[in-house]
Amino acid sequence: MATTARILVVDDDDDLRDLLVLALGRDGWQIEQAADAHEALAHLRRGGFNLVITDYDLPGRTGGQMLAEAAGERLLRNCAVLVVTGHPDPGDVGEVPVIAKPFDLDVLRRQVRRILETAGAAASPGPEPAPAKAPAEGVELVLYVARSSPASRLAERNLRRILEGLPAGAAHLTIRDVAAYPREAEGDRILFAPTLVVRCAAPIWVVGNLRNPEVLVGILGLCRPDGGDGGSA
Repeated sequence: MATTARILVVDDDDDLRDLLVLALGRDGWQIEQAADAHEALAHLRRGGFNLVITDYDLPGRTGGQMLAEAAGERLLRNCAVLVVTGHPDPGDVGEVPVIAKPFDLDVLRRQVRRILETAGAAASPGPEPAPAKAPAEGVELVLYVARSSPASRLAERNLRRILEGLPAGAAHLTIRDVAAYPREAEGDRILFAPTLVVRCAAPIWVVGNLRNPEVLVGILGLCRPDGGDGGSA
């Protein structure tokens, strides 16, 4: 019988660490936690982890330095790593995936599942976290953002305000952090954040902070579920 994947959460912010432990625990993973690099290494030396989620700015040393020490002791064999940080340039983490603070908790949960599935870790007994399903008649919207970008936060606020003025079910919105969804961003040909992808018969790209509601309302009017011409804006 397969065992549930084990995750070590490392962060000196007690509130954020508790939030991650609670959320990931509810998803069915086995969670242990550490407040600093020393405590994290002590956990890792006991072994058995499938994933380490660590803050970058830890007391006394960076998350990158902690991971390098763990790797030097061969503590990260068969163990994936995810760095969560508000640092503008976490340059010593190598090819480790990074999620910028502040982050969307659902984005992080989906990223965790993706990492564990890619690494071949045991599946969680809980359901896969997913956004609410859209009504069948709704136009699909995907807003790509960079969580550390004020323009991205403004675009999200503006977009939600626009959608509040539309009939219920007129559109289905998904928010994706480009750092957490690099493959999807590449597939949607995203070059800048924020960028809104409107999935019509042919996709439409709207770049910027979406200050003009008339532009989006006009595009949605063209994107009926039964067809319509699309292009780029």
